[in-house]
Amino acid sequence: MKIRSIKAQPVSYRVPEGQNVTLGIGRAVKRDAVLVKVETDEGITGWGEAHHGRAPGAIAKLIDTTMGELLTGMDAAALGTVALAAGENHYTRYEFSRLIEDGAVSFMQPDLSKTGGVSEAMRIAAMSSAWKISFNPHTSLTALNMAASIHALVSVDNPGYFEGDVTICNHFRDELGTAPYSLDKDGKVRPLDGPGIGIEVDESFLAAYPLIDGPCYV
Repeated sequence: MKIRSIKAQPVSYRVPEGQNVTLGIGRAVKRDAVLVKVETDEGITGWGEAHHGRAPGAIAKLIDTTMGELLTGMDAAALGTVALAAGENHYTRYEFSRLIEDGAVSFMQPDLSKTGGVSEAMRIAAMSSAWKISFNPHTSLTALNMAASIHALVSVDNPGYFEGDVTICNHFRDELGTAPYSLDKDGKVRPLDGPGIGIEVDESFLAAYPLIDGPCYV
């Protein structure tokens, strides 16, 4: 059963005045969604939803062009076997147990700064190991998270990948203190040798970068 066409349709509606919800990112004035229609050469049509990513028009265009071109002609049933990674926004081992029970992911990605710290991440790694799922910590913003993630990786029997942050500008990685990692000639990293997780924090950094009130995304 081959995919004949993929078409995305962005849709929106305005939130009625008085029913708006205000979050840290702002006041909701409309709701967006991207609906995706997949047609096959056997006459079977499927519908799904793609996350709008706060840019529904751009997401729909991406699906119609890049993804549509890549997937048209492929076996629709075979696409269901694509390995998935998830976990950066899951909290504690109880949410990860659902991912395991449902057989939803092949790569487990807890974030040590979100999921409950190093101890809870170790429990998640042990649960994953019993199901032969690799442990691939999601990298957060700072050198502390990155260094801790590498130590966690070398402490378990099912280590996967280290997600290194390579953004051009990240003061939390580059100026907080000790560099959290370096790549060797084979593209691998090692845990730091210093006390604790190996990071010595430069406390003058805290004074140089005080909190800026307001949302990070507008």
